Amino acid sequence: MVCGGDLYVLVVYILVNVLLIILSQANGSGWSIWPLLGWGIGLAAHGLTIFISGGLLGADWEEREIRHRLERGK
Repeated sequence: MVCGGDLYVLVVYILVNVLLIILSQANGSGWSIWPLLGWGIGLAAHGLTIFISGGLLGADWEEREIRHRLERGK
């Protein structure tokens, strides 16, 4: 399950990189690959920390998520 903040980061990543690719192609060069790769590595590292190290696979994740959503709804 992806939280709203994580989904927002992914959507921004996609939209910004599509814009960068368009600008790069209009300029006739391939420089857009570098921000795409750099930001993508960071995004992948963030995803790994969520899904592997105590995130979704943590023993008490479901409990923490329920508490978090109940507190946010107050």
